[in-house]
Amino acid sequence: MVIQRLLQNGTILWKKQYTREEQTTIKDMGINLEKEQLILVGDCLENNENGNFKDVRIFSLNLDGEILTERVWGKFDIDEDVQGLSSIHANEFYVIGQTENIGGAFDGPFLAYFNSSLEPIWYRTTSGYFSMELLAIDYSINEEIVTTGFFNYRYDFFLKRLILTFSLDNDRDSLCNFFEEKIGTNPENNDTDADGYTDAEEYFASTDPLNPRSFPPKRKALTRFGFAIAILLVLGFFFTKAILFVRKIAKE
Repeated sequence: MVIQRLLQNGTILWKKQYTREEQTTIKDMGINLEKEQLILVGDCLENNENGNFKDVRIFSLNLDGEILTERVWGKFDIDEDVQGLSSIHANEFYVIGQTENIGGAFDGPFLAYFNSSLEPIWYRTTSGYFSMELLAIDYSINEEIVTTGFFNYRYDFFLKRLILTFSLDNDRDSLCNFFEEKIGTNPENNDTDADGYTDAEEYFASTDPLNPRSFPPKRKALTRFGFAIAILLVLGFFFTKAILFVRKIAKE
């Protein structure tokens, strides 16, 4: 692991190399201006018999590159694959990454909140979608946390890959308040049209979250009916062709 401090013209002020027994990869860095420290986050292999799983590794350094604090954190025999670090606010920061999806075959994202001593305050995971990945995180102008990434949403016979964002979400339906105001749904009510399906379920399934007569199962039924008709028409076409061919052969 190598860190350099350079001037804007490319002049190297100092270069430090650090070695660890466990393979360590640095993924992101932040600056704590209040404490004049660098925060580096990444992941390393667990130091145990298996050694095949990743843990979160965090360093704090002074501006001369000397390590002040170092922490390794993670659940035993579970991957925590770090993706990024938020800007540092009030000496605290967030780390995002990928971990095992609870109850599913695909990985899901995690969000961990650390204090100035590099100790975790809390840790959250989610598995609400078919598969998802968070790639970046930071604070908004209202000091809200915003994360962005991608997720696959499965409905009908297809997978939809969409941009995923998390921000302030009062009704906990996976649509942030700002976005709900844009599409006209109620950010304080996760089922605006009271049809039994959340606004997010309807939006991701391309149904109308403001119309109680438009909901995912109805759309699925219509889509499947359309597929069935299309299949019958194709089969009917080839069946008719086959009958005409047989009749032609019989006449000859």
